[in-house]
Amino acid sequence: MKKLNFQPSFLQILYFLIAILLLSVIFLTPVLISGSLILTKKIIIEEEIIEGILLCIMFFLSILIFNLYKHEVYKQKELIDKINNDKKSEKEQNLRLSIKNTLF
Repeated sequence: MKKLNFQPSFLQILYFLIAILLLSVIFLTPVLISGSLILTKKIIIEEEIIEGILLCIMFFLSILIFNLYKHEVYKQKELIDKINNDKKSEKEQNLRLSIKNTLF
């Protein structure tokens, strides 16, 4: 069995880290319900805003990752088509050579 050499991209790692951060915010909701996240006296962040921002970032990253995969699939299909065409042309060349050798 062939071993796959998978290395996650930067976007995949970022997506995973944001997912972990979002889950931890969701699990810490009971703590946040008792009070909002107060950075300074003027900046108060509600937990719904944090969750909404993280979900928007994750959605944007998932679109980017999807487009990267779609582009990679297209490149692989082109490569497969090129390999198949090369094989066809090689077979045709061999056939022509064999016909030429049998006729002459």
